[in-house]
Amino acid sequence: GEDRFVAVWGIDDLTLQRSLSADDGATWSPASPIHPDGFQGSDADRSLSQVSPLELVLTWTSRDSLGNRVGSDGDALISRSRDGGETWS
Repeated sequence: GEDRFVAVWGIDDLTLQRSLSADDGATWSPASPIHPDGFQGSDADRSLSQVSPLELVLTWTSRDSLGNRVGSDGDALISRSRDGGETWS
């Protein structure tokens, strides 16, 4: 069978993006934001882990206050996908 791959990176203002491949990396979905709020993170602190075949956990640090929901002093954030990277909490 073909393996599924997920790529995560920051662009321009470091907004976290993702792209998916379901054919061993031969083709990739268009880039899309991890979250509609445009989560931002630093390059050095981003980490993507696979917990189970479809469950992924992304951690990163951010100075973005996310609309004053967190501080702007460099917070550690986490987002989880339970569908192989299609959607994120």
